[in-house]
Amino acid sequence: PRVPRMVKAVLAVSFAAALVAGSGPNIGVFGAPNPEIALGSLAIGEFGLGIAMGFFVHIGLAAVRFAGEVCGVEMGLSFAAVADPMSQDQTTPIAILFGQIAIQMFFALGLDRNVILALGESVNIQPLGLAKFTLFSPEELINLGNQMFRTGLQLATPIIGALFTLKLSIALLARVTPKIQLFVLSFTLTILMGHLLLVVSMPTIGAAVASHLTEIADQVTRFALQAPDG
Repeated sequence: PRVPRMVKAVLAVSFAAALVAGSGPNIGVFGAPNPEIALGSLAIGEFGLGIAMGFFVHIGLAAVRFAGEVCGVEMGLSFAAVADPMSQDQTTPIAILFGQIAIQMFFALGLDRNVILALGESVNIQPLGLAKFTLFSPEELINLGNQMFRTGLQLATPIIGALFTLKLSIALLARVTPKIQLFVLSFTLTILMGHLLLVVSMPTIGAAVASHLTEIADQVTRFALQAPDG
């Protein structure tokens, strides 16, 4: 949302012109009885293919952001939720941090170029106007959702487990010493421990995020380069 619309429009037109110029044989529609209707129907198919590719990438980035959201809530940062300009919603700082890590990792690994390359190769395998792909079945959509939540929980599990152990220890301490200020102690220690865990585990989290995004990029490539017959 923060990218100016004019920049988006220029990029879209530039990519479209490059794809048309470098594509294989295109389907002709101007000799049809109703060329406007024929062109519109063919454009819908191409638009759907691009939307599906973007949906794959969105699922990959959303999984990492979901992990940050879970970690932020467990650390007690839901009390300090801030407005996120990307999603126009209230979210925790850890979710924003994880989201930025995912985006920067996506560009640092060159996966954006892989996706653009797959889009360019797809117009040679499926000429413009002949894009055919299998629509997502309910099972496939469920699997994509499961993949997002499973990956997010896997990324957040080490921090969740450590914080759960800390909270359990504080609960046992409260049973031994009932007069202790449990809320203040738990809130402070959870935030401190959560930040310490993030610093210690960030290299491992970064490697896991890189592996996850690479897998997502491979899925986008396989989807874009599928044969016309499915």
